[in-house]
Amino acid sequence: MARDESSGGSCIVGGKKIAVLFTIGILLVATGITLYPVMDRVIQNKINEKLVLKPNSEVSKQWKDPPVPIYLQFFIFDVVNPMEAKEGKRPFLAQKGPYSYREHRPKQNITWNSNTASVTYNEQMSFVFDAETSCDSCDPFTDTVTTVNIPLVTLAEAAKKLPAFVRAFIAALFDGFKEKLFTKRRVQDLLWGYPDPLFMEYNNLRKDIPLFIRNFLPEINPIIALQQNNSYDGVTSVFTGEKDISLLVEYLDWKGMMELKVWNTRYANMINGTDGSQFAPGTSSDDTLYVFVTQLCRSLYLTHVSKIQVYGIDALQFCVPAEAFKNATLNPDNQGFALPNVTRLEY
Repeated sequence: MARDESSGGSCIVGGKKIAVLFTIGILLVATGITLYPVMDRVIQNKINEKLVLKPNSEVSKQWKDPPVPIYLQFFIFDVVNPMEAKEGKRPFLAQKGPYSYREHRPKQNITWNSNTASVTYNEQMSFVFDAETSCDSCDPFTDTVTTVNIPLVTLAEAAKKLPAFVRAFIAALFDGFKEKLFTKRRVQDLLWGYPDPLFMEYNNLRKDIPLFIRNFLPEINPIIALQQNNSYDGVTSVFTGEKDISLLVEYLDWKGMMELKVWNTRYANMINGTDGSQFAPGTSSDDTLYVFVTQLCRSLYLTHVSKIQVYGIDALQFCVPAEAFKNATLNPDNQGFALPNVTRLEY
């Protein structure tokens, strides 16, 4: 019987094919493992390039007028026992809110600075009441609260250091208006301002008194407001991220200042981080984020608190820790914010 030699040959050829494919597979796996960090950096660099602020880029258009809704919410405390509180008893407060306002923050007068890889602008800030994100019964245009009479307390405090004849002038002003320690105001007026009749009359009388007395009495803005609406936030420069993506939208200066000049320490006067609407890519749960809040005229820091999902997208949640607001005894860093002799900050 003749032996079939072809079957043995085919096994050898098949084995060689398997060996070649196996070797190629190992090489591909090894190459993939080796190149993975490289490809990861290449992909991240491409993403970073898209995030850099540049004139007329898509990301710059979104940065110029953020499409993501931003809300500012207020809780107002109503003094329910003003007569007892005036006699020195403990005041009882009823919380009202939140009164929610949609922020609009378009940037205007934009100038690109290639020498410092920064962009300069002025942000117009406006706030519109949003009933859907407020409490069910909240209506700032009709709701009223009883609160401390700010003009009365302000003038009374300022009068303590004035000569006796000037204090007599202010006392006569109080008597004419029959001012009380507590007053009732609309929520809308407390938040966004109202012309106070006491301050208006004070300024009118100040104009008619002799100059030597007038010099002891500062001119006072008659508008009482917690927040400003339809106002500009101040000329600001931030980094575009072109030279260093980790500096993306971080403050370079604000109103021409690289640090403030109002607080007691350099730490307190620092202008750190971003405006809070955006941060550099690559943020992890181990990071501490910094924001500069122009309304507070100070910087704050945020720490990671949890992992959350926003519309099905994994995200990291950061919040300002409680110690950031503790007094200087509990948090020595806050010693720089203590200004006992200042009643108003102008910036």
